[in-house]
Amino acid sequence: MRLLQLAIESKNVEVVRLLIEREAAVNVPDMRGWTALHSAAYSGNLEVMLLILQKTDNKEPMDQQGWTPLDLATFYKHDEFTKLLDPERKVKEYAWMKTGRIRINASSYLLPRVESSAIPGVAEAP
Repeated sequence: MRLLQLAIESKNVEVVRLLIEREAAVNVPDMRGWTALHSAAYSGNLEVMLLILQKTDNKEPMDQQGWTPLDLATFYKHDEFTKLLDPERKVKEYAWMKTGRIRINASSYLLPRVESSAIPGVAEAP
């Protein structure tokens, strides 16, 4: 995980602001395919999201599983982000609706992987 994304996901607004002022690459994906915008949508911090939106070229990047920041914002019920990313509510179907299964892997690089089949009825998300 990149330093900027770590600061975003830990909701450290001052460090995020400092890194952005120092030209941190907000559009470069990490090993999951997440950009800073994915991390902001996941984190739920509106101030961070606004900082990233001012600097990003692509407001709809897809990760390795086909999830966009809008998919993350809607899945985690961050309604303020959903309004920012889709103000006219044009999107009606999200990545987590299209797949039969939803995988949680936002922290998979820190936690041991547990197969969803081991836990019946568990929904997964990025």
